[in-house]
Amino acid sequence: MQSFCSLNSLKYYNECRREKGRIGLYSLWLFGHFPLVVAITSVGIGLGHITSNAYELALTYSEQWLVCGSVALSLGAQGILHISSAYYYLYAGSTQDYRTSRKWATYRIISAGIIFF
Repeated sequence: MQSFCSLNSLKYYNECRREKGRIGLYSLWLFGHFPLVVAITSVGIGLGHITSNAYELALTYSEQWLVCGSVALSLGAQGILHISSAYYYLYAGSTQDYRTSRKWATYRIISAGIIFF
């Protein structure tokens, strides 16, 4: 596809633009997994810490922030991944999958905001 982008022909302009958009979506999808991995790891650490201190009745504020913030980060990262997948479906021509992915992304991002605040 790089050879198409080096040509200055109008015939290949839309093809090059579409391919560059996919590369950006792929980068978003690829690097969007890092916050998800960090969030899942910190949820595991937080739950391990909570279960090791099971004799206490109430959680401290730092434990609450660790678990709730990690779950919110996880949902936000999943929402970002759904958005990148939704736009990939749109580029592929599947509007039904696009709408479904946008809906799930919206649900997850709103849920992350509610949990965080």
